Order: sequence, then C-alpha cells, then structure tokens
Amino acid sequence: MLRENYPKPNLVRPRWTSLDGEWEYSTFSNGKDDILSSCKKSLPDLTRIGENYDYALYKKTFVLTEADSAGTVFLNIGSVDGDCEVLVNNKPAGKRKGAPSNLTFDITNYVVTGENSICIFVMSDPLFTKPTLTGSSITGRIWLEFSAKTYISQLIARPSITDKSIYLSGKIINLLQNMQILAEVTLKSKVVASFTYDALSSLSLRIPLPEPIEYWQILNSNLYEIKITLVNSLGGLCDCIHTYTAFREIEIRNNLIYINNKNIFFKLVKDNNGNSFRVFNSQKIRQILSSVLALGFNGIDLGGYEPSPQFLYLADKLGITLFFSLIPNGLYPISEDCTKLIQAITASKILRYIASPSIILWNLFFNFDPGADFIAHMISMCKKYSPSIIISSYSEKSAKYGDFSSPYLSYVEKSDFLRLIKTNNDYNSPSLINFSSGSFLGAYSPFDTSVEYNEKDFSEIYTFMTGAILASNSIGFSYDFLNDSPVQLGGFYTEGFGTKISRNILIDIRNANSRRSIGELNSIIVTN
Repeated sequence: MLRENYPKPNLVRPRWTSLDGEWEYSTFSNGKDDILSSCKKSLPDLTRIGENYDYALYKKTFVLTEADSAGTVFLNIGSVDGDCEVLVNNKPAGKRKGAPSNLTFDITNYVVTGENSICIFVMSDPLFTKPTLTGSSITGRIWLEFSAKTYISQLIARPSITDKSIYLSGKIINLLQNMQILAEVTLKSKVVASFTYDALSSLSLRIPLPEPIEYWQILNSNLYEIKITLVNSLGGLCDCIHTYTAFREIEIRNNLIYINNKNIFFKLVKDNNGNSFRVFNSQKIRQILSSVLALGFNGIDLGGYEPSPQFLYLADKLGITLFFSLIPNGLYPISEDCTKLIQAITASKILRYIASPSIILWNLFFNFDPGADFIAHMISMCKKYSPSIIISSYSEKSAKYGDFSSPYLSYVEKSDFLRLIKTNNDYNSPSLINFSSGSFLGAYSPFDTSVEYNEKDFSEIYTFMTGAILASNSIGFSYDFLNDSPVQLGGFYTEGFGTKISRNILIDIRNANSRRSIGELNSIIVTN
C-alpha cells in the first residue's frame, strides 16, 4: 500500500474515497448572510493561505453506494484555519474550534444511499484576536473512510525500547461478542511479529518483537509497519488500520543531544514559505526533502507551521529531523477559555505525533510571551504525556524554561557574532542557534533591502557563521531565509523568491554544512 498517497499515512484505512477537487466556495463579511463572493474552488488549495476572510463556506455533493452506507462513514478534514462546522444533507454533523487539524466526524446517521450534500462552514474564532487567525479556510485534504458498524477508534502506537515491544492503545466502538484483533508487524517488507488477541472495548495490546530491534537514525530510518485487523466471531472483516512507528531514544547529556547514544549536531534549514509544508503531492515533497539533504542539512525547522501528513511521513521515512511547533502559528492565550483551548490542542498534538520519529525537537511557543505560569504548566503537561520530549525554551537571560534555548542571531561582525554565541551558551543549557547572514543572501531579506545580492560575501559569511556555531557547545543551528517553492520548482530562492540562488552558492552551502570536526574549522574561526 502506498502510504504516501493516502491523506493520513500514519492511520490508513483501505476503504476510502477522496473528496478533493472542485467545491462551491463563498466568502462572507458578517455571518452567513452577507455574501462577498462566490466561485468554484479546487481543494486542497494553498492559494487561500494568508487571505483575510472571517467566514467561508464550502459545498459539494457526493454519491454513496449501498455498500458504502451500510456500515460506518467517516468524514475527514486534514486541517482548517479557524473554527469549523459541518452539515451533511442540511443536518448539523459536528463542529471544532481553534484551527484544528486531523478532524474526523462520524456522519453515518446523516448520509443516505445515493447523492448527498456536504457544507463546511469555516469562521474566525472569537477567542483569538486578529491577526492571529486570518484567512478562515480549509487548508488540508478531505476524504471519506468506511468500516463496519464495529470499528477501531483513537489508535495510538508507542514503541518501548525497554522491553523491545510496541504498545497499542485505542477503543473499539460497538464491540460484539467473540471478536478478535489480528496484529502484524513488518520491517523492511518482512513480517517480524504476528499475534491474535481477544478484542475488548478498551484496546490495550503489547506486541513483543524479536531481538535485536532496529533503530531509527538520521538519514537511515527503520520504520516498523503495523497492520491491525478487527474480525467478528465468524472471521468477517469489520475494520482494518495500517499505522507505523519506530524505535529511537533521545536524551540530553552534558548539554548535548544524543539519539540512540550518538551525539547529534543539528543542521536545520527554516523554510519561511509555509506552503511547502502543506504540499500534498508526494513527488513535490520528495523534491523538497531531497534538496534539503543534498545541501548537507539533516533537518527542517518548521517554525509555526504544521506540515501535511504526507510531509511528516516522508520525513520519517527518509530519516530527516524536524523542529516542530506545539502551538499552531497564530494562537495566543488572551483569555482563560483561549488558554484552555490551546492546552487541549497541544495535548492532542502530542498524542497524535508521539510515534513519529522525525520530530526530535519541539518549540512550545511562536511569536509571543505567554508568561511564566502558562509556560510552566504547558511544559509540565507535555512531559506528562511524553517524558522524553525535548522542548525549546523561552529565555531572556534571567529566565529560562524548557530543555534548550533557541536564540536568534543575525550577523554583524565576526567578533560580535562570536561574543553573542558565547553569551547565549553561558546559560548552562543547550542552545540551538537560529541565525541569518543579514543582507548577503537576501537583497530581499528584512535586514537591509538596499544592499545588493553578493555571492562572494554570502559564501564567506555563511561558512564563518556555521563554523563558529559548530565550534561552540551549541546543539546545532537553524538557518533562516532559504526558500524552495512547490510552485517555482527547480531551485532555491532568496527571501520573497526575488533571486534564484546560483549553483556555486548551493555548493558552498553544502560544503560548509558537511564539516564534521573542529579541526576542519581552524582556518575559519579567528577572534578579532
């Protein structure tokens, strides 16, 4: 089964149908009555991201066969910017708040055999002030899944290195007598474990694996594929879900991060074009990820964006590390209700992605300071759900929260940059340095738009900055202002896609990123 072409590769149901394609689309200025515009829209649609409409309505019809409507019918929406309300055949079928992702609605009681209509109403959330959630829109894929009346829900796979096992948790809805669960685990196309269990309404299974287990590593992934089948007393198929997980151990030792007992220096690139993460075409995603690897980076800083499920799966599969945001871009705790919603969204995200091996580092906040009490509570909650989670801090010299700091440094002079690195590493905690080379890669960067793009200056400064960070006791770096595009395929660009970066510069970036030892830096690190 080609997971990467399924809308949600970490939870695959074989029986499904896509609702992507043309939808009727309307925007509103005030509620559902004052229509601003109406047209046809093709979903998924990246062009809507960033546009500022408070209300949007999506309408479509679809046809179900008698076999489709005989069991349970699920409506899935990949992601939404804003609150979401669903109507099926003009009947309310469910709603969600706060820019949710991975939405699933049981619409069995609202559909009929034959033609059905669906309306998805997306609106800005009154709990959040502008410009926190602008552009109320559907930003993910939409599809239907089918199962019998009895089905598996909330399936989560957790690897355990301690006892070399995979633990499955979830629920079985509408359980009947004498039902069974068939569990099969595959590694590199070879079945390594197969067990049968009695089905219980509360699903809690341990799947022991033969030793030695194989670990997920950077640029060398080992994914354990899991197939869970629910059958009735006669052996009839009720539900089937394909998921996956991987074994990898993360810890902090002496202010360094180790994955499977190996010290890792993170070389991340931040793609400021959030559309790249919401690409759903596996071929384009592979191009983006392959380009990152070809330039000598070993990971991607996602900023405040949540990637598409296909993006995340291919990162898992290719062994690319991710710096992942716990709180979606634009959510600010401005009230008690808003704070509770953020906490619920964060808890749900941890549980949803806990088995994804590529997510190594987590960023708790994005573009705001929520205060010490909120920070302490959120970190405590995250550690409760996943004790090994490593979280970026919010730090201001005297204040430090989380497991590592993530300061932002921009180049001015060599001596100043070396001093700034030392200052940030004097916190006695790991630091992942976010940096930009000022105007040298971007005549279009915000630092100095008057300076022309200069390849020679950029190469020298990029080589110096990455070398200085490697020579410090930092855990790695995240380079800003390097953009690739799912639209303008075939190269990297400066900020705003103003200038295409030449092959010579890309080679210099790769060579600088490929250095592994301090000895290689002697000609670079000089103090003034």
